[in-house]
Amino acid sequence: IFVPAGWWHATLNLPSDGEDVTVACTRNVFPPASLPYVLPRIRDSDPAFANAFVDVLQRLRKDVLRFIPDGDASHAAAAAKPALVGSCESWQIPRRHAETLSLAEFRRDFVRSGRPLIIEGLGPHLVSKQSCGLSRDFLSAHFGEKQVAVYRNFQDARLRKAGDEDEADLMRLSEALGELRKGGSSAEGLYLYDLSLPLQLPGLLEHIRLPRYFTHCYLQQTMRPNYKS
Repeated sequence: IFVPAGWWHATLNLPSDGEDVTVACTRNVFPPASLPYVLPRIRDSDPAFANAFVDVLQRLRKDVLRFIPDGDASHAAAAAKPALVGSCESWQIPRRHAETLSLAEFRRDFVRSGRPLIIEGLGPHLVSKQSCGLSRDFLSAHFGEKQVAVYRNFQDARLRKAGDEDEADLMRLSEALGELRKGGSSAEGLYLYDLSLPLQLPGLLEHIRLPRYFTHCYLQQTMRPNYKS
């Protein structure tokens, strides 16, 4: 279930050897089976938002109302926190190949109904041939001198002292990629986070193509009112 709050963001995952480029256009979500746990807590925090959220579910997602006793958010909260991932039906995200998925079908069956989808086959169309699949060698050669903020300890809680925030260093992009290439302790928890391509690496935009499926979000021309941040 898409949560009608927050914002859309895109994540560009740099490929390692043998991997494809992945662009994830994501939003805050949770599986329908988590409603008994999530919804009462939303209501405690913001009753008006919870009521509006239930109204959206009643209009768009009648298939999940069975998880809400009596169709409202006032029931007692479930004590057990749901698993972050699992094998239940809620986590079974459908896959479609781009060659068989029209733009109209994507918007009708997935965007408008707030359903997640994995679109396969976009890899060759996401980046230019000159970028060599956004290889680290290409990025170092063309943008390596750019200063970027790199977070340490981002994923490895063992490196973080109690109460410490993630540490951020300014370094050249080539240095960050070099540390990732070497691996070892210096690469643990290293994460290039919130890098604005238009502001910091505008030249890279020449090599990245936005799939037509997501241009309506990018241009913010057809976003539904309930899903605007």
